[in-house]
Formats: sequence, structure tokens, C-alpha cells
Amino acid sequence: MVSGGPLLLAAVVCLFLLASAFWAERRFAGYDRLPRQFGFTLKAIAYGPRWVIIWFVPLIIIAAIALAVFAPAIFPSENIRGEPGTGVVIASLVGAAAQVFILWLLVRWANGQG
Repeated sequence: MVSGGPLLLAAVVCLFLLASAFWAERRFAGYDRLPRQFGFTLKAIAYGPRWVIIWFVPLIIIAAIALAVFAPAIFPSENIRGEPGTGVVIASLVGAAAQVFILWLLVRWANGQG
């Protein structure tokens, strides 16, 4: 089971993800649809409902972090290689970075809308 620092980091990142979703809900309240896909030039190429972009993405990231946290309890110990806490730290940092990048793209797009 994962405990200590990695578990605290996972909890902090999950709280950050939820807080960022609440912030995004207020920031993008004036839009019915938001970009859900960006091209290589970082221009929006596909759009989706606002609630999907704002709430579904952080929930998927939280689910991935939860899987990393609970994997040692689900899978037999002989199938786990290395320290389970390392996976939780990596999943948490990558999830937080992904959310920051997505929000940066959305803010950049919204600023370009006028």
C-alpha cells in the first residue's frame, strides 16, 4: 500500500485538479463550447461541450492517480516491480502538468476570442 509523502502528494494534486476545474468553470462561463483538441500549431481544431472539457478531463486524471495509489492493493505483490510510491509521484506530477498545460491552452484560446 502507498503511504506517506506520495499519498500526500496525490491528495494535494487531486485537490488542485478540483480547484482548477472550479476556476475554469467560472473563467469560461461565457462559452458554450471549448476546444477539446489542438493541432501542432496549438490552434483549436475541434470543440466540445464546456462541461466535458472542464470537469471530465480532471476526473480522468484523478482516476489515473487513484489507480496508481490503489494498484498495490489490487494486484499481487509479485506482479509489482519497484517502489509503488514512485508510480504515484509520477502519475501525480504528470497529471498536474497536463492540467496546467490544458488550462494554458484554453486561456490562450479564450484571450484570442476577444
